[in-house]
Amino acid sequence: MAEDDSTLEPSELARARALLARPKPVRRFWPVLTAAAVLALVAIAFAVAMVLAPPLKREHLTASTPDSPSRDEPAEAGVP
Repeated sequence: MAEDDSTLEPSELARARALLARPKPVRRFWPVLTAAAVLALVAIAFAVAMVLAPPLKREHLTASTPDSPSRDEPAEAGVP
């Protein structure tokens, strides 16, 4: 008896092997796409907030009082 002689149909044998094989994992791209979209929106929101935020004031409040000397004028020696 030759190897090709079999009582099983080759198509049915292939179908049985396909049914017994492990299913291929499904790759989902929606979670990755959603995360990328959220991060892009957060980055744009931070950029808009940085552009629209008022500038920081770095001078002291005492420097703007009328009794204090101006920054352009040198302070006199002995004068508080």
